[in-house]
Amino acid sequence: MFHHLFRVVAAATLLALAAPAQVAPVNNTGCPNYAPPQWNGAPRLGTTLTFTYQRRPTPGGLAFLALGYSSGGGIDFNQPDTCVPGPCRLYVAPLAAGYLTVTDTFQANMPIPIPNDRALLFSTFAVQGGTYDTLGGACFTLSQAVSFAIQP
Repeated sequence: MFHHLFRVVAAATLLALAAPAQVAPVNNTGCPNYAPPQWNGAPRLGTTLTFTYQRRPTPGGLAFLALGYSSGGGIDFNQPDTCVPGPCRLYVAPLAAGYLTVTDTFQANMPIPIPNDRALLFSTFAVQGGTYDTLGGACFTLSQAVSFAIQP
């Protein structure tokens, strides 16, 4: 009995250690040469993971962050919708409009408190930043997206 319990605990521990507890950039997303948002913290139950996106200097621009599901593909946008030649790939499938945040004109901050709810384990989400510019016509840019899975 003890040996069986030890093997179950050891296997669960190894599984938890083997699972990536990090945020990872998603290739071929956003506009060319736009870095992903920065993050602080780890996507673990009972913690807060904070994302920050610093906008590139454009007059009239607002920085934003969007939280959503990993779309697995994305939607490509090009000029005149984008401020730069595209394609600019929107990867995040937004959860709701409330998860789009603009905190000031220079950067957007999004703290994500992760509840201590085991039902969230291994759920995968994505965050993508960008800038909306109102001068010279309305256009936007998108950062590279990042993806993360909730870990124990």
